[in-house]
Amino acid sequence: MESFHSYFIESIEEIGNGTFGKVDKINVWNYSLTQSTFFARKTLINTKDEETVKRFVKEAKTLISCNHTNIVRIILCDLYNKTPWFVMPLADNNLSYEIENNILTIEDKIKVANSIISAIKYLHNHEKKIIHRDIKPNNILKYQDGTYKLADFGLTKHLNPSDNSEKLTQIGQWMGTPKYMAPESYHGDFTEKSDIYSIGIIFDELFNINNSHLSNIINTATAQRVSSRYNSIESLNQDFQIFANEVMKDV
Repeated sequence: MESFHSYFIESIEEIGNGTFGKVDKINVWNYSLTQSTFFARKTLINTKDEETVKRFVKEAKTLISCNHTNIVRIILCDLYNKTPWFVMPLADNNLSYEIENNILTIEDKIKVANSIISAIKYLHNHEKKIIHRDIKPNNILKYQDGTYKLADFGLTKHLNPSDNSEKLTQIGQWMGTPKYMAPESYHGDFTEKSDIYSIGIIFDELFNINNSHLSNIINTATAQRVSSRYNSIESLNQDFQIFANEVMKDV
């Protein structure tokens, strides 16, 4: 058990890992050891590369700057530790699990879609105009209260940086999940429309119904030519709400 300010942290088990870090389920106790709560802690393992460390710190600071129901929040953090880490609420599962196990009703799917749209609208309209660059089912977490939250901000890019430190582009240019990456992403060209492409791919996986309006939404969002896609997440949302209202009439 380790101490941090007025808390004690006990690692329970590893629940995820990647190229640069890992995620553990942890128990956080208060100073008197009378109350504890389970959380998830993301820890940077690869601390030898300076750019990787800076990106991890940037991820945490970006999350801290976001205040939205559908974006994961940070509870505690120690970003200047020898091995930096931050703590988040512990999710029940993720959207990938729910899609693979076919456990979502049409109402659930619409809720998920609205949650994703809401989170991305917030990011794209953020002061720094943030693009996520790694939107995929694994990064959409489901919590006990039924809320879906967007996570993993390790590849985010600020289109309106506040200073000259926004130089962390090399990793984001070649990392991501190919299935959800827009064609231009492979050349390091990212815009809000790159996120819209990813959302379109997720919608194609999420909804398993024959609907012409939905097909048009997906086809427009995932158009190979950037100029043929929705101009903004707001435009996609307008079409999606028409589809959602249409489908819910039959439920």
